[in-house]
Amino acid sequence: VNVEAPLCSQLQPTQKIGPNMRSDPSCASILAEAGFTVAGLANNHAMDFGPEGLNQTINNILRANMTPVGAGVDLQSAQKPTILKCGTATVAIIAACEREFGIANELNPGVAPADIISLLEQLEWSRDNADLVFITLHAGIEMFPLPPPALRRLCRYLVTKGADGVFC
Repeated sequence: VNVEAPLCSQLQPTQKIGPNMRSDPSCASILAEAGFTVAGLANNHAMDFGPEGLNQTINNILRANMTPVGAGVDLQSAQKPTILKCGTATVAIIAACEREFGIANELNPGVAPADIISLLEQLEWSRDNADLVFITLHAGIEMFPLPPPALRRLCRYLVTKGADGVFC
């Protein structure tokens, strides 16, 4: 599931263009009760309440026995694919976001960027460690029903490079 709004207590919102979204921390357990086991955090609202909001979100997801993917304390942790068992198959999930507000770097928390080199490196590692690889990209144009041509090309390219599915 894509967790679009931080699951955190009331904190001071960050200054940015656009709305700051936040959901009650108890939403993590509701998502887990609904059957979700992985929470994608690679989106443009993950850092709406700064590093502390992201940290609370990750901790709330972990407490609900779900696995966060696509965000972390630094770029390396944000880009780490999640591996899980689904029956007899091992599945890797990669989550990334278009370069907007909240992208992680080597020293700061945030979300994984959807840059082609990083995605290909994660895909190669995932192909070596899982039977199936799925990529989620938080990308596209809001309120427009079709993905832009460049995004469609990127998704198709990732499939030709070994992704079993790409979701936007």
